Amino acid sequence: RPVLRCTLRDWFHALRVKLSRRDVGRHLEDRWLDTVPLVGTSPFEYRDTFRTRATLDECDYNIHLSNSSYAKVLDIARFESVVRLFPLLFRSGAGMALGASHFHFIKEIPALQEFEIRTSIGSWDHKWLYMVSKFVSRPPRSNRVTISLSQRSRAASHASDAGYDRSWKPDSSTLSLPSPPLTSASSRSLSPASSASSSPSFFYESDGSLVYTVVVAQVCFKANRITIPPSVVLASNGFCSPPDSIAGAGSRSKPSSPELPPHWPKFKTIASPAHGGSLKHLYEFYRGGWRSVPEDERWWENALGGYVEIHRATASLELARLREGLESARSL
Repeated sequence: RPVLRCTLRDWFHALRVKLSRRDVGRHLEDRWLDTVPLVGTSPFEYRDTFRTRATLDECDYNIHLSNSSYAKVLDIARFESVVRLFPLLFRSGAGMALGASHFHFIKEIPALQEFEIRTSIGSWDHKWLYMVSKFVSRPPRSNRVTISLSQRSRAASHASDAGYDRSWKPDSSTLSLPSPPLTSASSRSLSPASSASSSPSFFYESDGSLVYTVVVAQVCFKANRITIPPSVVLASNGFCSPPDSIAGAGSRSKPSSPELPPHWPKFKTIASPAHGGSLKHLYEFYRGGWRSVPEDERWWENALGGYVEIHRATASLELARLREGLESARSL
């Protein structure tokens, strides 16, 4: 339904623009760019929830959700997420391809159990975007607050034992750091013998929801056969670092509106007819036009700097292990 709703929204918008006077159509397109994409949002703040149930036809002889059904229902949930995340990517004619999926089955989902798929952006590199999806079930209302408080307390204790300095916050002097500073206990917590399953967050979300399965999907973006860097796609769909985290990191132009990030006016010169752009120009930009932009003028890199870059680099170190392990398995 969300996909159909987005499709109908864009179709009626395109029809309305075509039937309007040129100046009105340009205004409509400009307003669409400011309101439909998640403009001004950090990529790591995005959370999408898809709710469904383990119906009998999706279950196996053990009376729980079949292994093959996880991928089937995840395809639906993930596609709904990317339609919301990257409306301009698809409107321009570019697309997305799935490169790999890693399923970590923790607990079975019994028949007729209601569950949610919570999808978020894990990290990205020069080619791949990593999407993390968790199959979870919410606790009973009577237990929800108790479980949540208990798990948060245990998670805080685990983080302290792991050696992370919880008081650390990014500032302009630490923007180049790949990860938060660690305390003296770090060498013990990051040793190969350390097990992630000892963490309460391995089994529960912060709200007390039980985690059944965790999935990491590796996706890339394509315009024809040209790969589009994830940072270009993210910034051109409105994502950026919180303003406070990039203060002092270099000169930044003021946004034209309190709600719009500094890079958005520059992007509009590519995609907005009111500023000399168009969806055709945006597709050409995706298809390789971004390469011709001088390095010191690449607004998408500035938009995703600050705390977002620190978070991305830290998460990439963890997710790279998963990718390297799967690629190494090809030679076995």
